[in-house]
Amino acid sequence: LDYPLYYQVGSVFATASGPTGAIETRYNNLTTANYDATSLDSLVLNLDNHDNPRFLATTGSTAARLEMALVFMYTTRGIPSLYYGTEQDFNGGTDPANREDMFDGLYEQGPSLGDNFNMTHPRFKLVAKLNNLRRLYPALRTGTHQMLWANFSTPGLLAYTRRIGTTEEVYVVMNTATTAQTIGARPTIHPAGTVLVNLFNPSETVTVAAGTDGIPSMSIPATSYKAFVSQSQY
Repeated sequence: LDYPLYYQVGSVFATASGPTGAIETRYNNLTTANYDATSLDSLVLNLDNHDNPRFLATTGSTAARLEMALVFMYTTRGIPSLYYGTEQDFNGGTDPANREDMFDGLYEQGPSLGDNFNMTHPRFKLVAKLNNLRRLYPALRTGTHQMLWANFSTPGLLAYTRRIGTTEEVYVVMNTATTAQTIGARPTIHPAGTVLVNLFNPSETVTVAAGTDGIPSMSIPATSYKAFVSQSQY
């Protein structure tokens, strides 16, 4: 379990008080001096678990911030681990309040009341989509991870790519700030003229420009996320 990253995720996403650069700092510490080289991309990340308060138990956390954290967990390097009930917005605090009954039972409160295997819940549907994206795009499972932007003093933009050679790339960008932010042009493996599609909103496309930083600049609304792939691979 990548507990150092777990705590950074709480700061960056749950409270949205920490700078997004904390993620990059953690990744910079993933070296062969601390981990076996074959294990660097096999660390397990979770947002909450049976020993720690639920993500939504954190003061200041919101459903929108949980969605950003889920997108990060499923698209960043390593292995995602989902704790049951996170996809149903369970918000129990410290143990044992974080061990709510999933189905209608004796130990439940708040969002966990009743039978909660709800396949129409917004976070359930997001998790299902994210799992499917990992199935469709091997880069999200085994691709290299390259940080492309992070804020080292404030909440705000976080951007990275997952790549497999020159054949597949997923460009992920999110904004933890409470106001819209503009991210500048970023590098890509795709040639000029390639159309990129936002996996979370297929009606949004951008076209790669000529030059080193081919992905054009774009505005990222507050507390939101985007992920782009080439239109030919969508």
